[in-house]
Amino acid sequence: MLKGCRGFFLAELFLSLTVWMLMCLTLLPLYLHVSKQSLDSQKEISATHLMYEVLQHYLQDGFMESGIIHRENESFRIHWETGLNSPIKVCIKYENSFAEEREKCERLE
Repeated sequence: MLKGCRGFFLAELFLSLTVWMLMCLTLLPLYLHVSKQSLDSQKEISATHLMYEVLQHYLQDGFMESGIIHRENESFRIHWETGLNSPIKVCIKYENSFAEEREKCERLE
């Protein structure tokens, strides 16, 4: 700003607004990606907890529960793979934040 001037030049105002807009435009996609990754990790944690709950239920009651379970506004598909009249592993499928289908499996030993 010039000495004796009572305000900012219009060019200075546009320059500062341009800098702010460029900063926002570069950081907004990064923020959106990080927030989707956070939601994805929360869904993965929910799927893991649900899978271990189903395994615990099987080990306590001997009942294999398959099908679709709805938790926290999400759908999880549970599938058992059996061999020789005993379950070998349980798998849980869900859709992550990036609209990709994910699958987590755990073997029984």
